[in-house]
Amino acid sequence: MGQCGFLTGWAIPPSHYPLPLHFKVIDSTELIFATGGLNEINASNISAIQSIEDTLVCFSLGSLIALHCFPLLRCKKLILVAPTLSFCSTTQNRLGTPSKILTSMIREIRSGNQSTLIHFYENCALKSIPAHEYSTDMLIGGLHFLQNCQIEPFIPSEIPEIVVFHGEQDRIIPFESGHKVAEMLNARFIAVPGGHIAPLTELFTSYFTEN
Repeated sequence: MGQCGFLTGWAIPPSHYPLPLHFKVIDSTELIFATGGLNEINASNISAIQSIEDTLVCFSLGSLIALHCFPLLRCKKLILVAPTLSFCSTTQNRLGTPSKILTSMIREIRSGNQSTLIHFYENCALKSIPAHEYSTDMLIGGLHFLQNCQIEPFIPSEIPEIVVFHGEQDRIIPFESGHKVAEMLNARFIAVPGGHIAPLTELFTSYFTEN
């Protein structure tokens, strides 16, 4: 097996994911911060993603980054968990989060208010509140990306196999959003009972032992 990788979601440190040991972790929150913004995510600063030759698993914000950088991916198998074409509501995605909510989250994080993160972790159904080392700038950079990134429908090529997982009771990204991504990519769609992070447990405890 070649190099396998996991592109994380926003603000959840790698220690809170049920990852197999052979997976290389790519922290999406740090990646967004390192790039300095949406327009700077290109081949020169996603080398970690491009190094994944076998299976690349992307979660939430990580899935949006992968879709944004799709032509640059080199993996043989792409697994998107809780993906969406647009995190914020648009004319094409009316189920998304209103942009004003992210503006409020950015304002609270900038002021040092931790309630936004606590509420987010609760909606992810995490059993404990993670201790993290993300700076305010990192967290805000990720939210700006989520607020502004919109993926236009496209016809996928190059990647031989694509699978989409989504939690049926996801409170962060609507279940229907994942189904829409799967249809666009002509991908296998796997619905998982539970919330935002539940598909990761299913993925790493069952799917990889059977496939």
